[in-house]
Amino acid sequence: MENLDSSRHFSYLTLWERNDEVVDVGDNKITQTLAPILQDLCAKYGDISAESTLRHPVKTYYTIMLCGTVQSMCNTRIVDISQDLILTWWSNLKALQFVGFEVQHIFDRLKKVARPYFGLRVKEEVENGAAKVNKKIIKLSTDIEELTCKLEALKRKNEGIKSLESSKKSRLIEDCLEEAETLKWWHAGAGVL
Repeated sequence: MENLDSSRHFSYLTLWERNDEVVDVGDNKITQTLAPILQDLCAKYGDISAESTLRHPVKTYYTIMLCGTVQSMCNTRIVDISQDLILTWWSNLKALQFVGFEVQHIFDRLKKVARPYFGLRVKEEVENGAAKVNKKIIKLSTDIEELTCKLEALKRKNEGIKSLESSKKSRLIEDCLEEAETLKWWHAGAGVL
């Protein structure tokens, strides 16, 4: 709840269709699509906007915001809630509360919805995080295996070089090295023809 309260999120919810007819529900004007929502809210909670001191055209806008938010909440499964959507609902309800609409009961519902929403997000993060870490572990294990093989090959090569170096002390090797120093720039076929 603190995360939602500290958010400076403002988003746009499409609250009505442009071609939707405007109808009267009590003292309120609202789109025909949202009228059933307002009727249900009024039947259950009374006039939610009664304490608001807004003038009628502005109050109509906020009433549409309220009904659009409630409709969006009613049409969205918890598993389908996005971070933007929950923040939009929260900021809309905060704005409605600020202008005097009695929406505490909707906030209470949103708080109940927020807990499983955040639980699902944590589960998703854990699963995605674990998959990413496992992928990195597999890659690093493969890299370590390859590097270990290369290290062993280099160690064997180094032992071979050390072996040659120690055998350099023998007289035969010394003779070969002297001849190599003298003849290294000659052609291998010199003197054949």
